Amino acid sequence: MALKGVLRPGYIQIRVTDLDAALKHYVDRVGLHEVSREADGRVYLRAWDEFDRHSVVLRPADMPGMDYAGFKVASDSDLDIFSRRIAEHGTKIEEVAAGEQPGLGRRLSFIVPTGHRIELFAEMALSDHGPMTRNPEIWREEPHGMRVTRFDHCNLHGPNIDQVVEFFTQVLDFSLTEAAGARRCLYPSSRASQISPCRVFVGLLARGRPSRGHHRAL
Repeated sequence: MALKGVLRPGYIQIRVTDLDAALKHYVDRVGLHEVSREADGRVYLRAWDEFDRHSVVLRPADMPGMDYAGFKVASDSDLDIFSRRIAEHGTKIEEVAAGEQPGLGRRLSFIVPTGHRIELFAEMALSDHGPMTRNPEIWREEPHGMRVTRFDHCNLHGPNIDQVVEFFTQVLDFSLTEAAGARRCLYPSSRASQISPCRVFVGLLARGRPSRGHHRAL
């Protein structure tokens, strides 16, 4: 059976007020690897066990926070299917052309009722230094810092979390894996996602102010 639908988290773009301090934290302490620094000021990072080109993007800004989080879908045709379903749901969609981020294909961008921007993409270039698949060693070079392996999930705060649950479950085919008080946890229903040891890809916590974040897990 062919894989389809949303597979896993792909990337997150984070606003930082001190780029040098953020790089010291994410690279030296957390253990991410720097992939590139681009002319617009953004810096692209990846974990040692990730195949894709990057998973964390740091953008210099006056206020810290999350710009958006992107989820990988199985194929470009899935983007068209989700675009139609999101539009039928009444949510405005922006299509971002391929290349706006290095190595990233076209993507769908939209805002959910908590005020967070979520994106879907199908294609990203592979890392030149990703995990070996032929006669592999444990790693290409010994990991450093906290040795994180991947971008795992994000936890978002805001109002209208039940509307967000409805959107993710009815439009994006996620499953609700936990509901306790003001907390909700969501996980894709696709077959590919079942191999992940993590049972949370999006966590939600009810708060009055929109577009807030609690954490992003690596």
